[in-house]
Amino acid sequence: MDLIAVSQIGKMQRARIEKDIGIKLYTDYAYLHRSGSRVGDTSPERMSQLFGCRPEDYSYHFVIQVSDCLLSCGNCGCKENPKKFTAEKLVDMFMQFRNAALTLGVTVNVFCLGGASAFCCPFWKVLRQELDSRGMEGVMLLAGTFFVERETASILPWEQLDIHHFMLTGCLKGLDREDFLSQTGKDLFSVAASELKHYVQASNFYLSLRYSDTFACAGLDSLIAKERVDFLITDRGTFCHAGRFF
Repeated sequence: MDLIAVSQIGKMQRARIEKDIGIKLYTDYAYLHRSGSRVGDTSPERMSQLFGCRPEDYSYHFVIQVSDCLLSCGNCGCKENPKKFTAEKLVDMFMQFRNAALTLGVTVNVFCLGGASAFCCPFWKVLRQELDSRGMEGVMLLAGTFFVERETASILPWEQLDIHHFMLTGCLKGLDREDFLSQTGKDLFSVAASELKHYVQASNFYLSLRYSDTFACAGLDSLIAKERVDFLITDRGTFCHAGRFF
């Protein structure tokens, strides 16, 4: 896979960027995002746990929204005016953002493939190779799966996880069949729950759930250890990472 379709930043995303406190860097097809458990993203803690360094070293993410998703989520931000890019061009963009951030005292160590990144999973290794060829072996690649890629596109993302400095997070798009259908327009909750089993042994994978009670009620406690799950919204209104509340 030589090209990847990237969505233009939509109105909702631009509004969210403008509301962010701190550095605001963005173009039509990429933006800088300050991550962390306090804003609902525990990936810096996960990266720190697996690869070393401090969580704050992974706080700033260069983000693109990969297009071509086959779901129909109401708050989708990855289907607006998609444009195809090569890995070379994307790394050029990353370096431009990284250099601009450095002048403002910020180091960007994470390249985040948001949106429907697992639908183009063969591109992950192409992008990793391009980063490595430019001396950026330590830059983290972060991607995500919705657990429906095999069913809807005959793609097997779990076969693409053997990549250094790479982390994959899984997002289950619903609490049950009815909620999944409401969120995505697709009746694929049982498919998504069953595809989880292909990822649970990978050390660079973790599962994100919206509510702490999803884990048991969806029957996921029999598939994946609780310490591999991050609850982004809990009954305490906080974020939980590997059993720890923030």
